[in-house]
Amino acid sequence: MELRSHKVRQNDNRFRLKQSYKEDLALVFCRENGTPLPKSTLFNAFRRILKKADLPYLSIHTLRHTHAVLLLESNVEMKYIQEALGHGSMQITSDIYAHVSKKIESDAIERFENHTKNIILGSGLKHKASD
Repeated sequence: MELRSHKVRQNDNRFRLKQSYKEDLALVFCRENGTPLPKSTLFNAFRRILKKADLPYLSIHTLRHTHAVLLLESNVEMKYIQEALGHGSMQITSDIYAHVSKKIESDAIERFENHTKNIILGSGLKHKASD
């Protein structure tokens, strides 16, 4: 609901400011004219939110890494993650994030073990059926 209200305000600004609105940047959170917010505004707001929630200090960049790791753990395609993060290639994304989560590694091992178990059990059933 809040994002919808925010979008309505942005559309009002677009209409009111016409050509002086920086439409090409397509920012969700920006100044009234569509230009980027100063970094300090974002960092200060994030710091206040952490303090209010009684959470330890985290850099705002931590959210980016956390989001990427959660996407990977959810088996989201690497290409999607690469594009969402704005990396130049999937190799960059893979190099940075693929080794991050032990969950990804353990899930891959478990899937492989289940697959090989199914192959072995499946072939065993075929041999018994032909006896």
